[in-house]
Amino acid sequence: MPGAKHYENNLLNHSYCYTSYSKQEVSITTREDGDNKPKIHRTNIKSGLSNIVIPSVFLSRSNYNDIGDSFTQTFVKVANQYFGIDNNDILGRGVQKLKEKSLEIDVVSIQNHLIINANIRVYYDFINQLKNTDVLNHKSSYNDIKKFYDLLLYREIVNQEEQSKFGNVARSYGKLKSSMNVWLKQFIKENSPLYAIVCNDLSKDTDSVLKIVIEEALKEYKPIRNDEVLKKVKKYRTDLVFSILPEHAYSDNYELNMGIQKYALDKCYLNYTPDIEKTFIHYLESQESVDWWYKNADSGRRGIGNSI
Repeated sequence: MPGAKHYENNLLNHSYCYTSYSKQEVSITTREDGDNKPKIHRTNIKSGLSNIVIPSVFLSRSNYNDIGDSFTQTFVKVANQYFGIDNNDILGRGVQKLKEKSLEIDVVSIQNHLIINANIRVYYDFINQLKNTDVLNHKSSYNDIKKFYDLLLYREIVNQEEQSKFGNVARSYGKLKSSMNVWLKQFIKENSPLYAIVCNDLSKDTDSVLKIVIEEALKEYKPIRNDEVLKKVKKYRTDLVFSILPEHAYSDNYELNMGIQKYALDKCYLNYTPDIEKTFIHYLESQESVDWWYKNADSGRRGIGNSI
């Protein structure tokens, strides 16, 4: 689920696939080796095996390389500093200070330029031919402006330099949008002109003032976010002790490997063994100095390594 949670509005709790393929050509597969699949194979630790006790650490994922909810506070502070706005300006000279920094706040719509009556005869020269065609100015609808607004903010996250970049764009651009709305709604109360103002400014590329604010806010926020992630890592750290369990159970996705002598369990069940692992297993089996080996889980609390 988006945001790893369910929403009160049930329409948000569904996923959809938009594709040009027909329904008969789309194959939906599900994972069949989940935790709920019946365990039909049983095996035990070998009698007399000297078990191990290894300190282990389980870390729940806490770093998604994304912008957090706390970004709004940083963005509002940086934006106000850039435009020279303090608390007394919010209801007073705030709008005037936006104008003084070249943010055009009188924009209420976005114009689309549509090419009409074009007659392209020679392909390699089509750019010059397009320049000589008629252009129809078309006022964008509110929905078009809103989509353009989302697209431009998404692009800003993508195009950041390393010192202000957050790699998880899908999880980040919504936070940037929310922060932009919170700050700008101090002066522009309605979404429609707000979106048009931002789109108009970000479309100016190097002449955009909001691009500067976004970059500075992301740059200032990055160490703040890093500290948040470190605190989460400490919070979700679990210290464990790893030992081979006395009993194991496997689903029918696992196959019995015959001829294995030094496995720590009395039967060796493996669900997928790449060629490189098979080669390593044969190597371990051939070594007189190896008393036993064990294929561990690949992930989760039991997954401290591939083999011991």
